Amino acid sequence: MRLYLRFLCCLAFQPLTAVAAPVGPLDVASVVDRSGLIIAGSVLAVGTRKTTIPRNDGIIAAYEITIRITVMVVLKGQDPGPSVTVRYLLPEAYDPNFVAVPAPSYRICFLIRIADQWIFTDSTYPSAPGVPAADREAGMDPLDAVVRRLRDVLAGSATRNDKVEALAALRSLPKRESVEAALLSDITNPDPSIRLDIVGALLARGNTVGLRSAGAELMTSEPGLPAYVLHNLRVGISEGLPRRTHSPC
Repeated sequence: MRLYLRFLCCLAFQPLTAVAAPVGPLDVASVVDRSGLIIAGSVLAVGTRKTTIPRNDGIIAAYEITIRITVMVVLKGQDPGPSVTVRYLLPEAYDPNFVAVPAPSYRICFLIRIADQWIFTDSTYPSAPGVPAADREAGMDPLDAVVRRLRDVLAGSATRNDKVEALAALRSLPKRESVEAALLSDITNPDPSIRLDIVGALLARGNTVGLRSAGAELMTSEPGLPAYVLHNLRVGISEGLPRRTHSPC
């Protein structure tokens, strides 16, 4: 079976690592809805072989990556057993349409079963960052279960890259009580770019917590905030606040 996975990739191939940065607008709610199985667990790369990927403009050299996910938590679907094996393709040369799933790492993985193989549900968003946590609460909505794990990433001691990725996932979701609670869990993050990005996501939902302090920080902080943070703040203000309350940023 040919597995076509269009990912954005920023990695050194040995060892296999990546900073996941999904291309285009995310729709995590859709990925959750379309997934037959959502699991959280430890990801380990167990095999690599050279192959090719046929494309309209020819054939490109690639690697077939085999990963094994040790199942720690089932967030949606039936328990598949102690582990799940997934194979996917990664071009040998950098290609902005492909990304690797970080390994070793702890991830939330979105899967569907085709024939006798597990594959990623969405080629542009195969997984999300996670941290070890308790089992899913009985009867919890799968989307809320995923949001809860993303909240654990924000509220805990995860890496900055994982927190940025978790924020991108949460920002893609519609207004929802669990999403707002997840964002508020890290509203005092000492990293100004993460803290202001959270404020922007909250503003888009009409929540003005942190707006005044964010405005003051923007007026006095040294240059160097990532452009995407300022963009997200402007989007949050335009989408979530009445025009009369807008503050410059």
